[in-house]
Amino acid sequence: MSAEGLDHTVKDGLGLRWSFLGPFETIELNAPGGIPDYCARYTGFYKELAAQPAGPEVYINPNVDRIIKAWPHQPTPDGFARLKTRRLAALVAHKAKQTD
Repeated sequence: MSAEGLDHTVKDGLGLRWSFLGPFETIELNAPGGIPDYCARYTGFYKELAAQPAGPEVYINPNVDRIIKAWPHQPTPDGFARLKTRRLAALVAHKAKQTD
């Protein structure tokens, strides 16, 4: 998966849900049988993740250089300000319009 692909997956998947739903509501969307169904479906994945967590080496080179090379959007002060204003302000405005 590309760096942009991962970013889109999180932004348009869980990130989108988490901006409006809490973790238990998200569980209900991921497993129609609720918490017991979620645990049955995903326990294996979470056990594997906990058994082999990423170590601190993921935050140093050469890994950092590989991520920077794969991510085509290098930050600038103006770009950061635009992103913050455009994305976060749009999300706040959208959430304010929502009703249950």
